[in-house]
Amino acid sequence: MDQVDQKEWSEFIEDYPLYFKTCIRIKEYAREDEEQNSRRMIPFEMNQAQMITHLVAEKQLRDIGMVRICVLKARRMGLSTYIQARGFRYCITRMNHHTHICAHHSTASSHIFEMARQMDAHYPVALKQKKKASNKQELIYDTKDGKGLSSRYSISTAGEGKSKDAGASTRSGDIDFLHSSEVAFWLGDVSNFVDGMFETVLGKGTENWMETTANGIGGYYHTFYKKITDKDYEGDWIFLFFPPYIYPKYRIEFESEEEKEAF
Repeated sequence: MDQVDQKEWSEFIEDYPLYFKTCIRIKEYAREDEEQNSRRMIPFEMNQAQMITHLVAEKQLRDIGMVRICVLKARRMGLSTYIQARGFRYCITRMNHHTHICAHHSTASSHIFEMARQMDAHYPVALKQKKKASNKQELIYDTKDGKGLSSRYSISTAGEGKSKDAGASTRSGDIDFLHSSEVAFWLGDVSNFVDGMFETVLGKGTENWMETTANGIGGYYHTFYKKITDKDYEGDWIFLFFPPYIYPKYRIEFESEEEKEAF
């Protein structure tokens, strides 16, 4: 690219709504009268919850130079999709970048990772990057001679009760963008796991995301939530809560003003 092209490209990838709509394809939710496997791949356009999350993340990035966000959500709001698209964007447009996903079960990790593989498969041909590896565990954007992006997208699993120090699997290298999914469902004592991962997400420009649906009280997530929402907390984490009623599909309109008044 010449200087003009590089400037235009930088402006383009920093315009998230435009970049997502142009470059990222996601599976649309199946309508009630459709089969799951009939869903189309459609351009990613942020909904209300995704845009709110995006604006908070961008403000924090401007304010402190990094992102640390914990999200409590209702199902099917698309927040995992937004985080995945954000992490994928970093991985395919930056050199020496590592995006990592960790979910509560191996099936869930694979499901989220498949979302990234679909984004890669449907990425604009003219913008595709060379891949050195593409398997069930990671995507590596590089060339055999090491002259590519040298960026990768990997997954791991937490909370299946198999190890008290499962985080050791992520300690071997730095993580620039970490997505911990459904943390309220991570089983057992996962403190070492989380500590191990968080130790690799350090410095300016990094992003550490935690999202989950609710799963009662107790466990690591509940403890973490209480810590970062305490009035005396002085750390960097921001807590976001999205109740079900802000999502249009979870709302039912009143049949009349009288019914609304009675309610």
